Amino acid sequence: MAEGSVCSQLAIPDVLVPPIYVRAIIYLPIQPSVTPDEVYSTLRQGLIKTMHQIPLLSGKVFLRPPSSPGWIPGQLELRHDDTWNPPTDPRVDPRQLHRKDLSKEISYTYKDLKDLGFPCNLFEDDIVVVAPFVPNVAAGTDVFRAQVNFVEGGCLLGVAFYHPVADAFGMALIMQAWAAHCNAVSSLEVSWQAEEIAKRLQSNTWDRGIVTRVFDEHDDGSTLEHVTPAAWTMVGLDKKLQQNCLKVQPMDRILKHLLFLTLSILPILFDVLVVLEHVDWRALKTAAYSAVMSTAFPPGSSKRPNGGSPVTRDHLPSKDGDLDQQDRPERPKMQSSCVFYISTTQFAQLKKDLKGIDRRGAAISGNDAILALFWRCSLRARVNARHAVTYPQDQISLLQCPTDARGVYSSSHTTNYTGNFLVLSEASHPLHKLISEETSLQEIALLVRESSSAMTRENVHQALILAREIKDYTAIDFAFTRVEGTAMEITSLAGFPAEQFNLGDRVFANGGRAERLRPLMAGFNGAHRTCIILPKLQQGGLEVVVSLFADELEELLRDEEFGRYAKFVCN
Repeated sequence: MAEGSVCSQLAIPDVLVPPIYVRAIIYLPIQPSVTPDEVYSTLRQGLIKTMHQIPLLSGKVFLRPPSSPGWIPGQLELRHDDTWNPPTDPRVDPRQLHRKDLSKEISYTYKDLKDLGFPCNLFEDDIVVVAPFVPNVAAGTDVFRAQVNFVEGGCLLGVAFYHPVADAFGMALIMQAWAAHCNAVSSLEVSWQAEEIAKRLQSNTWDRGIVTRVFDEHDDGSTLEHVTPAAWTMVGLDKKLQQNCLKVQPMDRILKHLLFLTLSILPILFDVLVVLEHVDWRALKTAAYSAVMSTAFPPGSSKRPNGGSPVTRDHLPSKDGDLDQQDRPERPKMQSSCVFYISTTQFAQLKKDLKGIDRRGAAISGNDAILALFWRCSLRARVNARHAVTYPQDQISLLQCPTDARGVYSSSHTTNYTGNFLVLSEASHPLHKLISEETSLQEIALLVRESSSAMTRENVHQALILAREIKDYTAIDFAFTRVEGTAMEITSLAGFPAEQFNLGDRVFANGGRAERLRPLMAGFNGAHRTCIILPKLQQGGLEVVVSLFADELEELLRDEEFGRYAKFVCN
């Protein structure tokens, strides 16, 4: 390690999230009198100030060497300069930042994109930010990457965060810092936003030891034997299928020791291992999900979190009338990211219609109501779609929601901690009851509320106990909600402080604020069932992005219950 460099092991919760880049586009309208050079200069200077303030943004994540004390296969470490220095030549950009004239590759203006509803699927993800969904951590993975894309009338700011370094809370804090510095640069004044962010970005904000200290503060002497099934769910593991990650297999450890030493010499082998070892990552790399599933999980092999043994509908009468099965168009390999809008009025009505209290005395929240609506109606559409499969009567549907666990602890350590502090909230219900008109939407919302109410300090602490006992991170089978099956994951960013993301109105229109945030979903759409509740809009209401196939979208748009609360925007 070079002098002036910092190397820190990522905390246990950091290794329990998928090792992927979380990528998004931020749509920024530009003032008519401002040139692209001025825009880029503002963003560049703002990022340099942000990286001075947060040096780890300049770093890379690597596999932790087997020679490290207490080494566990699959551990990750972050390496960065203690004090970051920008390139000495002002004409040279930080390696994390790139610029592109996107108008040379697409024919749309910013106004065109806005009129279309800022669709998610208009261009390939890699066009707007160069960051592979599953990066090669053996060769070193940048913590952060950004690309400033210009079209006539606006800027599409592509960003990518390596998920093991930060969850949504941490990413939001970093973006707020960047925006505050851009505001200060463009206004040539000291930004109160930058000063406020500086107060929050104390040294312990990035201290990976916080998780251990919080655990020790609340240690009640419980051991692995006391861990409840709920704790396994919260860390995204299946108790029956994933005992291997808790065991020390001497021969496996020796082989993995040799493997990691080999990767340190030939990091290109990491991509080969991804394809060979992980069915989900293989699908993400190739998007050939159907072929992967048919060989990896043949009919009858139940695999969490989907479960069940679906029977294909190929042998059933076609919904296309007289078309023979061989004449029916095949379902595409990739889902589309469909955007829906819930107005302020619709949201208020949804909360009113679903008003209720669970068995713990907790009231159904607005977030619970949206989760219930999209879980129920999306599954109904998936079951009734033209290319759907038929499930047994006892099939169970799962809803998984990554949940911020910071608020569970009263400790001041976690207030502004930017590393991962997520647990999984999981609700389940028989599929036929979930989608039945005889089951009220309020009943589903109560199920969601009860799963959220289970996020007590005791349960989260047991989840940390379990996580600390993992002896092999490479043996973890991440609880992805796969395309085939009846599971769904919904991530809520409704609490994301979008109003605090202000880059200044001298350079940017719309008061300096972004008009839309769009997640880049291609990495998910080939292999997983994903839904994201986006931040509340400045003009009121909110948007939701959900991955669906075309025949499923047709069914969802026919759903009268869904149509009462949500309006289709684009796909």
